Amino acid sequence: MGRTWRGSRKKRGQRKWYTQGHQAANLGDELENRVERVLQKMADEQLIDSFIRHPPHTPKKDFTIISKGTLKDVNVTASTRAWKDHYERFGSEVEIIHFHPATTDEEIRDRILQIFQ
Repeated sequence: MGRTWRGSRKKRGQRKWYTQGHQAANLGDELENRVERVLQKMADEQLIDSFIRHPPHTPKKDFTIISKGTLKDVNVTASTRAWKDHYERFGSEVEIIHFHPATTDEEIRDRILQIFQ
């Protein structure tokens, strides 16, 4: 049985167990939306040719980015654990970029451009 206790006996500072996974999922969704906006700006500025955002929960990749005739599959994450697990499962066949939630749009853009250098 999983931890689903939601009682009122919660101590001060103790998180409710059932909310932690949802917070991480929301953080990942927000990060993917930010990266999509940055990629759209990059495509408008012609820094990349185009990109494709894949549906949620696609096994290996979130985005396919095309620049200068080169195609790269990219996965983005805000989780250090997911970043480590990805390399253990898939190796380097799909690029994974770890972003801290406080990463700026300029830093995201620079990290994406580094993939194609």
